[in-house]
Amino acid sequence: MTQFMTYFKIKTPNVVYETYENEVVLINLDNGNYYSISGSAADIFNLVLQDGSKTGILKGIISKYEGNNMEIVSSLEKFLEHLLDEGLIIRDEKELDAIPQQEKETIQKNSNLEKSHFESPVLNRYTDMQDLLLLDPVHEVDESGWPNPKPPDPDLDVQE
Repeated sequence: MTQFMTYFKIKTPNVVYETYENEVVLINLDNGNYYSISGSAADIFNLVLQDGSKTGILKGIISKYEGNNMEIVSSLEKFLEHLLDEGLIIRDEKELDAIPQQEKETIQKNSNLEKSHFESPVLNRYTDMQDLLLLDPVHEVDESGWPNPKPPDPDLDVQE
């Protein structure tokens, strides 16, 4: 019987992001919304970038923060669902046999590190520039992202 592990990845090229010190700013080019995350939310986002597995993200957060593990798990799941609902990340199921061995190994807690108190992650959404962002041709790109424009749609044969 094949077993699968849940992975998450950023929905590129439709989502662009930039990290500024302890804050990550994301733009969803599909809907024109932009977002700001910091604290545990930025850490979760960075773990999506680094590992992507739900297990790896959880272990990374638990190794950095102290708090009730059930609350951390619940907050993490809600936050990942919120990112999915906003179209910022996508779910990717991978067969366990296809995952390299080093990714299967657990992240070890470093008892020498002082942990911060866990606060539920927050995704701040802004829509005030939505119309402007949707007008910008930066979102009309092919799969490799900006500055590569989408090829013309053959179904829209426009004659001059």
